[in-house]
Amino acid sequence: MSTYDELLERYKKRKNETLVDTITTGLTCADEVAVQLGLFDSFSIFTHVIDNVLDIIPFLIIVATEGSKVILGKKKVSKAVKDASYRSIKSGTAMAVGAGVTAIGGGILALPAAVSVRFFFDKYKSKAMLKRRLEDRITTMNYLREKWDHAYTGEIPLIEAEIIS
Repeated sequence: MSTYDELLERYKKRKNETLVDTITTGLTCADEVAVQLGLFDSFSIFTHVIDNVLDIIPFLIIVATEGSKVILGKKKVSKAVKDASYRSIKSGTAMAVGAGVTAIGGGILALPAAVSVRFFFDKYKSKAMLKRRLEDRITTMNYLREKWDHAYTGEIPLIEAEIIS
């Protein structure tokens, strides 16, 4: 099991990733609003290039951060792929909601809508992880209680009996 300090350190790292993802999502929504307002009409080639590049920047940042963690040995490849997938889905959904709000005329409301989607994704994942941690702790406590009961009665627990034989 992880210590409190290890859990705290993981939580701090997660918060940094969320900040980077939120900033890139915000920049993408700001680009969509700027295009809708016609701020880049005089630079048609510039508009097309920036529009296409800004759409993929969040995903490039996600791949770069997760890839660097694998290269530095901080994460296994399978865990990095899972985390990158989750972050990409979260960013893509937030961008889609932001674009949808902009498309229906929401304009500046696109940014709070996109950030809210990201917030709800994080809240859902936090609750799911809490449930898993509680189930793991309950399993551990049940095992320890069974071991205690057997030690108190003088019986050999099943798990230790398998190891002895």
